[in-house]
Amino acid sequence: MRSGGQERVILGSHLLAAAGRTPNSDRLNLAAAGVRTDQHGFIQANERLETNVPGIYVLGDIKGGPAFTHISYDDFRIIRTNLIQGGSATTKDRLVPYTVFIDPQLARVGLSEGEARAQGRDIRVATMPIELRRTRAGGR
Repeated sequence: MRSGGQERVILGSHLLAAAGRTPNSDRLNLAAAGVRTDQHGFIQANERLETNVPGIYVLGDIKGGPAFTHISYDDFRIIRTNLIQGGSATTKDRLVPYTVFIDPQLARVGLSEGEARAQGRDIRVATMPIELRRTRAGGR
C-alpha cells in the first residue's frame, strides 16, 4: 500500500474488497410502467419517494444514495407516514449515520469536518489515538 509517497506493509488475516452495487432494475420492465431511472439504473424519486408515475413509490437501495439498512427503514417510515397517516414526511435534511464495524466501532452523523469547513462553520476538532491491541488469545 502506498500512502504519502511511501510504501507501507499492513498485516492481516482477511481482506474485504467492495466495488459498489449495481441495481437490477433492468429486470423490472420499468419502461412498461413509464418509471424513469438514471443512467446507472437507479429509480428516480422526489423527497417524498414518489416516482414520476403517480401511485408508484420507491424505497431502499434501488433509488440510489447510501445503501444502508437503516435508510430503507426510514424510507418505509416516510412512505407509511404519507400514504397511511396522511402526513408529509420527506428525506430532506435527513441525517444519515455512518458506522464502520471495527473494534472499537467508528460512527459519524451529520457534517464531516470538510463539509463543515466548506460551509464556513466555526468548528472544533478533537482526536483520540487508538492503538491496536492484542487479545489474550494472541489475535488482533
